[in-house]
Amino acid sequence: MKQTPPSRKVSFVSKEFQPGKSIFKQSNQSREFVNPEAPGKENYVSYGNIMHNLFEQINHFDDIEKAIDRLIIQGVLPPDDKQGYIDKIHGAIRESQVEDWFNGKYKSYREYSIITEEGGEIVTKRPDRVLLSENATLVVDYKFGKAHTAHQKQVKQYMDLLENMHYPNIEGYLWYVEERKICRVV
Repeated sequence: MKQTPPSRKVSFVSKEFQPGKSIFKQSNQSREFVNPEAPGKENYVSYGNIMHNLFEQINHFDDIEKAIDRLIIQGVLPPDDKQGYIDKIHGAIRESQVEDWFNGKYKSYREYSIITEEGGEIVTKRPDRVLLSENATLVVDYKFGKAHTAHQKQVKQYMDLLENMHYPNIEGYLWYVEERKICRVV
């Protein structure tokens, strides 16, 4: 017989972080996608964050629908938007001519952390996608807005870190998904 445990009141309190102390924070994944200060329903959900999350989950073409379904189940996307996102992602991959990045040609590492030291401090860098084959390493960073000079620097930094880790033949790319534009980073 199934029993429901009694309800309990739970309060979450947010306090300033005290240096030298551990911190416990409530995790709510949907917060990554919501901008409460943006006006109107269209701007309420951060499109770039949604797309980044989707591409993080996509290793192969077959993963596109599953990734979208996960965000629907989490309440981030409405079910009526499913086909639109499927078409948008398939179109972006096809029209940008990056099918090899999603067809199994490469071993794909999505949002993997690279831990390094910067200015005497340990920091984490997270390229959107690192693709490995026996003789090549591709670093890909997705962008959903306009091009900016800092983007090139960011990818170059990832490339340098991977070079220091002795990965072979490193190439870097910025993928401006909405524009269907690929920029090689040198």
